[in-house]
Amino acid sequence: MANQKTAGTVSVIDTATGAVVKTIAVGSQPSAVAINPATGLAYVTNRGSGTVSVIDTATNAVVGSAIRVGSSPQDAAVAQSATITRIYVVNNASNNVSAIDARNGNRVSTISLGLGNSAPTSVAVSADGTRAYVTHRTSTGGGRVSVINTATPGLVGYAMADRASAIQLWEPAYTTLISKKPEIRTIDLKIAESWKKFTGSSSIPYLGVAAHVAWTEKNKHLIPKLFAAYKEAAEWVAANPEAASKLILPKGTPDDHKAIAGLIRHNDRLGMNVRWASDLRKEINSVYAAGKSIAFLPADPSPTTIYEGGK
Repeated sequence: MANQKTAGTVSVIDTATGAVVKTIAVGSQPSAVAINPATGLAYVTNRGSGTVSVIDTATNAVVGSAIRVGSSPQDAAVAQSATITRIYVVNNASNNVSAIDARNGNRVSTISLGLGNSAPTSVAVSADGTRAYVTHRTSTGGGRVSVINTATPGLVGYAMADRASAIQLWEPAYTTLISKKPEIRTIDLKIAESWKKFTGSSSIPYLGVAAHVAWTEKNKHLIPKLFAAYKEAAEWVAANPEAASKLILPKGTPDDHKAIAGLIRHNDRLGMNVRWASDLRKEINSVYAAGKSIAFLPADPSPTTIYEGGK
């Protein structure tokens, strides 16, 4: 492909013959093309209109509407990591970079480069897709390079990109990570064993629903209904692991869904067990005791933190 800057078009060239086989209208002053090898989509930066046009190279046709980015987009690069594919667009006049999600064409973020009056000119990505390198031309004639962390937010994203020496994960994040990166080294902290020794119970109340006391007093009739809704939802998840996995990870891969479905079926790590707080009084008080033992809690929380109306 070749850009026709003044004409606002992209020419498709047959590399065997050198002949132009198609001319495609895009935005004003097209300047660069980046191609996603996984999908065959070409992303064309349009300096004059501040947009990116998307071309399907299988049909040589523009797909959808142009994507609005920054001012004077000059270059683009495709970053393919283990978790996501994004297109990074260098906006020369606005001194920033736009990130586009390759799955849906949405601009998901604008990254400020923070180098004063420097003008970013081009971008390249690392082979593993976890870093983007942006070159700048400064007002004094010098040059700079900015490095962008392309890892998706969250602990799983950082682990996938090797941006942390170690992380601690709960389910279902742990199973998601192992599905995506099975070779990663894991350390079993044996929390279940430690908890059993500390409390004499195998139930760990690690997640709950909270409300202000004033609200609970005013809406006592609603609380059993809320409990029933949560319990019914948990039972549905347990009975429908495949369907539930797609709700838990709507953007996951088939392998991700398979791993989450297996997690739901066994439930030993997920620990999905909806119960009234008052049924777990001993365990909750043990959590408070553990918090006090490490000076995380200065004193026991109020007894009203354990709801009594569920019986």
